[in-house]
Amino acid sequence: VILSLCYAGFRGQLDLILMEAALHFTSRDFFEGYGIRTWVDAFERRESVHVPHVVLGQAADCVLVMPASAACCHRLAHGACTDLVSLTVAATTAPVVIAPGMNTAMWNHAALQRNVQRLREDGMYIIEPTLIFSAAELVHHVSPMYGGFGTFWRGALGIMQTLVDRK
Repeated sequence: VILSLCYAGFRGQLDLILMEAALHFTSRDFFEGYGIRTWVDAFERRESVHVPHVVLGQAADCVLVMPASAACCHRLAHGACTDLVSLTVAATTAPVVIAPGMNTAMWNHAALQRNVQRLREDGMYIIEPTLIFSAAELVHHVSPMYGGFGTFWRGALGIMQTLVDRK
């Protein structure tokens, strides 16, 4: 999805914040090889940036949080400001679009739904996750996921359409 956004013209400067968990699946070098500036540490200094969340928040035309875990939704709903994502969201006046990704039980959990409602009330836009089934799930009777298994919410085109609508 990030590379699709990059090559569809969604960047004057596309900045990507990678959480520590994301680094188990990808690397900064992968995205930076495509010209996408990446951030991991809230206190990282590079180029003329000394306070990343302030610079990123002020420079943003739109902030997309994807995939947003239940923990991320909680931090954002409560203004925790404990990581670079939540700090950046708190420091921006740009539209914030959140694309949750989690299993069915988590998405339907009352506490998560309260957090999602709070995010909406705070003016953030939630991309409703789409229920996705895979053949393996059907055979092994695994619970389906919302936005799971590498397919995000109607795909990259759906994300791009949502971002165009929110700008």
